[in-house]
Amino acid sequence: MVCTGVEYAAAAFYGLPESPIKSITFDHVSFTYNENAEEGYPVMREKNVMVKNIGLDFKCVEKVTLKNVVISGQIGEPVLTDDVKKISIIK
Repeated sequence: MVCTGVEYAAAAFYGLPESPIKSITFDHVSFTYNENAEEGYPVMREKNVMVKNIGLDFKCVEKVTLKNVVISGQIGEPVLTDDVKKISIIK
C-alpha cells in the first residue's frame, strides 16, 4: 500500500488500558507527507491534540509488527509508542 499526502498522522491506534488492542501489523506500506500540511486532529478521542505530519502512533497495544514499512517526511520520530508491550520492526 502506498499512502501519499499524509497530513496529521500516518496512522493512530489508541486502545484503552483496560482493553488494549491485541495486535497490529503493517506489511509493505509506505507513507509520504504533504509538505504544506496544517495541524489537525488525527482521530476522534477525548483530550485530543492537534498534530502535523507525525508518524505511526500507537497507545495501549499489546503487539505491533512493522515489516517493510517506509515513512518519509514526518516531523519527529517515525514510530511513537505509549504502553506498547512488544514492537517488532523488520526491514
